[in-house]
Amino acid sequence: MTTFAMLLAEGEGSRTSDLEVGFYIFILAGFLGYHVISRVPPLLHTPLMSATNAISGISLIGSLVVAGAQYSALSTFLGFLAVTCSSTNVVGGFLITDRMLKMFRKGGEEKKGAAAFWMNRQTLIWLGLGFAALLAGLVWLPHIDPSEVLRYLYIVSAFLFILGLKGLSSPKYARKGMFLAEAGMILAIVGTLFHDEIRNYTWIIIGLIIGSIIGATMGLRIPMTAVPQRTALSHSLGALAATLIGISEYVRNNEIGTPGTVLMIALGFEVVIGGLTFTGSLMAAGKLQGLLPGAPITYKGQNVSNIALLGIIVLSLISVVLAPSASWVFSSWCYWRSFSDFCW
Repeated sequence: MTTFAMLLAEGEGSRTSDLEVGFYIFILAGFLGYHVISRVPPLLHTPLMSATNAISGISLIGSLVVAGAQYSALSTFLGFLAVTCSSTNVVGGFLITDRMLKMFRKGGEEKKGAAAFWMNRQTLIWLGLGFAALLAGLVWLPHIDPSEVLRYLYIVSAFLFILGLKGLSSPKYARKGMFLAEAGMILAIVGTLFHDEIRNYTWIIIGLIIGSIIGATMGLRIPMTAVPQRTALSHSLGALAATLIGISEYVRNNEIGTPGTVLMIALGFEVVIGGLTFTGSLMAAGKLQGLLPGAPITYKGQNVSNIALLGIIVLSLISVVLAPSASWVFSSWCYWRSFSDFCW
């Protein structure tokens, strides 16, 4: 949703085919995801949940552009927060997934497991970095459109993500699949650093370092018995990053002009879904950790308040779509949307 919204922001009014391509990709991704995920055995459902959570951190791509493009001070700050949250999600998700997949090794593989693991991972990482460096060199060559190079780079990354999820269809190939997914994420990140809109790397580097440290700590030190709540917490950070990007895009497009209807619909749903996922995942993590009661939290008149909050969200969404310049409606809508999830 984040990438789709940014695509609309760049292409709306100039190339209507961008919208059509976005819908085609969305539909094909749905069918492909169903066929790939449906073949994952129940034994690997927990690693699958953690792996898909890490891959969903691809919102980091949009975060990098927002943090480095220097659209405005507010946009850069939101982008920095999004980079920190997304990198935490990516690093922690892949590390905890690898820890879980280690448990599926057979006894005879213990001696060669560590050496093979680092050899395979380092090989894939170096291949990914080498390929990214090659494409980065093409970006700098004259008479070559950098956007076209990055587009193909993202296609290769998506292909590696699909292979990574496909590997989870068997415990034998699950870890190798995750190595491919990690290489795909490296390709996407390194390639995005050469995006033509990025002007400054300071906040990008700081965000990546902070997020990687937090994610690595979560992925390596949290006990395996706490994987569900860690995944929920990481999921909330990924959703927060998507929400921040949506808000940043709204602010930026209002500064340079009036956003179009289609773009506002995309940004609106991005903020709604991201905000609900963020607060909902936080509550799920709190319940799994025992910080919140497991029983439903109810109060008198709850149904009436829920319907009222839903009505406020829908009306506010319609208002910002019809009148994008009404920033106070957008701000109050974000507040009520987040508050409603705690009530539900």
